[in-house]
Amino acid sequence: MSWIQNIQNKTQAEKLRIIWAVAIVVGILLIAVWVISYRMHKNAPADTTLFQTIGRGFKDVKDNFKK
Repeated sequence: MSWIQNIQNKTQAEKLRIIWAVAIVVGILLIAVWVISYRMHKNAPADTTLFQTIGRGFKDVKDNFKK
């Protein structure tokens, strides 16, 4: 039996525990990668172009609704 079939045969409560456990582990891994990448690029100048683009997008949407 494959591991997918083993999961399919489990009760709903067990499936929910597995889902939450996987979600927590993935969250911890994402936070760890974020912290590591932040420390690696701490001395690099900040690139704010993404935030400027998002801000322009919000401004454009707001301007379209004013008309």
